[in-house]
Amino acid sequence: MTTYTPRNISTARWERIQVFVEDATAIATPRCAYTQERLLVICGRFVDWAVNEAGLPLRADVVFRPEVVARYVSHPSLNLAATTRRNYRATLMRVSEVLLPDTPATAFKPLSAKDSMRPYTPSEEVRLENWARGQKSPERERNAMVLLSLSMGAGFWAGEILTARHEDFLFDEDGVLATVRGAKARYVPLLAKWEPWLQEAISDLHDGDFVFGDPSRQGSRNVVNEFIQRVGRTSKMPVPQTNRMRATWLVTHLANRTNMRALMRAGGVQKFENLARLLKFVPELDTVEYRRHLRGEANR
Repeated sequence: MTTYTPRNISTARWERIQVFVEDATAIATPRCAYTQERLLVICGRFVDWAVNEAGLPLRADVVFRPEVVARYVSHPSLNLAATTRRNYRATLMRVSEVLLPDTPATAFKPLSAKDSMRPYTPSEEVRLENWARGQKSPERERNAMVLLSLSMGAGFWAGEILTARHEDFLFDEDGVLATVRGAKARYVPLLAKWEPWLQEAISDLHDGDFVFGDPSRQGSRNVVNEFIQRVGRTSKMPVPQTNRMRATWLVTHLANRTNMRALMRAGGVQKFENLARLLKFVPELDTVEYRRHLRGEANR
């Protein structure tokens, strides 16, 4: 077995996925044109994203599905050139073919360096709110409300929702301040719209309780994606996706002209390019507002 220690994955996150990644690459290497060292690097980053950020269960038949590979290589957080993304996709798809030989072939869209997750439209956001409020049990409604308020209200990744506890949220006269722990530790003020949602959703919980899923659960099993896949939705309702919800939060702040440095800090964003990809979703100013802004009047 090749020994590999990743440089860009924390020890805790790597320990969670190490055996899975090593087993997958050991199986795939004899049937690939790549060394196991190369597969460990690419698969390690991929599985870290899929499990620790996207919240998928640690199962080969889920993680290595072609559509998950497609989501990963087009995701804004993957700071790689389009050519490198294509190479990653080819490598991961070969591993997928070895591990999941019965999965039908998938046609992929061409990759572009400008690929980005599309935020929800205002009408889609309303449908998601109705979906959350229309759950069949108080427990499901609470989870749906937490999901929306933390993703669209504070830009949480799925893995951050998974680990958030009751004591991580401060309610005071200035609103709600969320504490995000882990690799991208930060403080995030909730958008005012989502403050009453979160307050209602976690009002019966106590310090030490997880705010999503079973409050007293053990371990970090993927409960976010399991919840989304388990609850029903109508055909006209958009698929709830935490990365699209986070993009919606970012675009809301960009449209509101939030201080860029503050937004990058609150969003755990290290490179401006990750925000620049979302600028195409920000509404354009009309002629009058355009002139006011460029003249400097808007900030007076």
